[in-house]
Amino acid sequence: MPVLMMPSAGLDMKDSRKTKTQLIEEIAALRGRVAAMEESESRLRQSAEEMHATSQRLKFHMEKAPFAVIEWDPCYRVICWSDEAEKIFGWNAREILGKSFDELCMVYEEDRNAVLLIMEEIMNGNSPQSICRNRNYRKDGTVIHCEWYNSVLLDSSGLLVSVLSRVLDITARVRMEEELRVSRGHLADLVEKRTRELRTTCETLRREILGHRLTDESLRLFKALVNWSNDAIYLVDPGTAAILDCNDKGFRALGYTKEELLRLKIFHCRTYTPFSSWECYIEELRARESLTFETLHRRKDGTLFPVEVNAKYVAHQGKYYIISVVRDITDRKRAEDERARLVAALDSIADAIAVTDTDWTVQYVNPGFEQVTGYSRKEVVGRNLHLLKEDEQHELYREIGNALLRGEVWRGRMKSRKKDGTLYEEDVAFSPVRGMFEQVLGYVAVKRDITEKVRLEAIVEAVNTMNNIGYIFSGIRHEIGNPLNSMRAALTVVRDRFDSLDKEAVGAYLDRSLGEISRVEYLLKSLKSFNMHEKLEARDFDLVTFLNKFLVLVKDDFMKKGIPLTMFVGPEVKLCHADPRALQQVLLNILTNAADACAGEEDPSIYITLLKVPRMVMIRIADTGIGMTEEQQKEIFNPFYTTKAHGTGLGLVIVRKMLAKMNGTIKVLSRKGEGTIVNILLPEGKDER
Repeated sequence: MPVLMMPSAGLDMKDSRKTKTQLIEEIAALRGRVAAMEESESRLRQSAEEMHATSQRLKFHMEKAPFAVIEWDPCYRVICWSDEAEKIFGWNAREILGKSFDELCMVYEEDRNAVLLIMEEIMNGNSPQSICRNRNYRKDGTVIHCEWYNSVLLDSSGLLVSVLSRVLDITARVRMEEELRVSRGHLADLVEKRTRELRTTCETLRREILGHRLTDESLRLFKALVNWSNDAIYLVDPGTAAILDCNDKGFRALGYTKEELLRLKIFHCRTYTPFSSWECYIEELRARESLTFETLHRRKDGTLFPVEVNAKYVAHQGKYYIISVVRDITDRKRAEDERARLVAALDSIADAIAVTDTDWTVQYVNPGFEQVTGYSRKEVVGRNLHLLKEDEQHELYREIGNALLRGEVWRGRMKSRKKDGTLYEEDVAFSPVRGMFEQVLGYVAVKRDITEKVRLEAIVEAVNTMNNIGYIFSGIRHEIGNPLNSMRAALTVVRDRFDSLDKEAVGAYLDRSLGEISRVEYLLKSLKSFNMHEKLEARDFDLVTFLNKFLVLVKDDFMKKGIPLTMFVGPEVKLCHADPRALQQVLLNILTNAADACAGEEDPSIYITLLKVPRMVMIRIADTGIGMTEEQQKEIFNPFYTTKAHGTGLGLVIVRKMLAKMNGTIKVLSRKGEGTIVNILLPEGKDER
């Protein structure tokens, strides 16, 4: 029944109308939600029907599929077991569902570890899909071969929901594969056996064919080889001396055609033989079966040429023949003649000449060698050349050996011992002897006895030394006498006028005396420098690096004098063999002279150039100074000769002495007003890399 709603005291008519409107709207909203729920329920019902139909189809396909379907939960318990699984393994669903993998014991023992490894990969998410083949047990205990196709179902968070395994029984396929493998093995054995039989048959046939062809082919090949020979080959009748046959070289060497030559007898082509008659020749050949001799053959045009004949007496099918192999020895004879002339020339040379092999075993010596050493040719040939060796020259012989191993010629001075034990000095040149392919076959030593020359040089040097000593003493007397006279005069004045001289005058005379003493002291230091480098220690060093460091030390001093130093380095300049300390003293002395020569000149310069010359390096120092006259250049290496106001005249003497001890030389070229060039030659260092 309707309920009458009385308006409350606090509500008016307008509020009553608003409440009704709200109720109507809420009812309409409820109806909309009910309709939506009904529609949703309809869609859910439809989805459930579709899912049921899909499930039915899937179940149908699973039951009709040729493979078993097994589903496992995350703990590897069976949650689905298809009918085909029951057919393959023998267990029904009631016996299997809910059991774990370990409870089933359906994997063959030898395959269990591999299966567990695959299960672990699936559990870790490393293998969302996998295929494996292993052996399994059926319910009745029989072993079958199965192929497992595994796939993983994950939820939205990536956690494992289940594993679906599709299994195929491939026992029959495996059995067929094994039978096929065995059949293939039998077939391969049969094929190999038959192949061997065929190969044996083919080899037998090939040998039979070759056997039939061997004689003709061998004859053709032999004839071709004979015709290709560089020697002439003749087949001769021993009874008549007629030429029965020959190769191509045989008739071409004599200038005949083959037909012309076969009409001749063999002695028509020879000028002489070592035998008195043809019969004696045949008798000797028959007795010895083969003979080798030299003779002259005559060509068709009458010219003669030397040959070596190798004749052999042979029997063939009851008949006897002579086979003569004839070699043209014109080149050999020419070489022998040249060798004879060379030996005659070597025998006529006064210098000692020895030829050795690479082990220094003597193969030849000339008469000059016999005269110098006292050994006869018979005594020395076959012995080692080191029998002449002086015991204290081991380093020198090692240097010679190293130079020859590098294919270089070694020249130098050494001491050797004669047969009677006496020592003598000689200039020696050792050269490698090379063969056709540039290989070293041995060595040639050319020796010249210079004992007498050295003795005469020593006499000359002694005379020069005495002259130099006299020159030096004269210079010392002059250079020291002047300061002493000056000091004597100053001290005499001080002594005689001591009471009358004031203090400043006495000081002036004393300063003058001290200055003269300093001059004498400087002279004595220079004389000491003359002998300070008696023993130098030469070694190999990089010359370019050395000069770069040296110029860094001196360049600033020269720049202060307004003289730039410029260095040029030629190609292939690298190592130098010298004493670096002594070389620095040499360069400093020459550069100081160059700077003094440039003093006061307009635009002065000094140039240092490094050049490579055979087995030496050259240091060239050129300046743009005042230069020297020819008379001055003749005197510059004499002690105490100087053109400088405060020079000692010993600088260049010391320089030349130090360079000589380093096997170096110095040469000065100069023109007055045009500058000076100093060339220093030093031995080249050896790069041992």
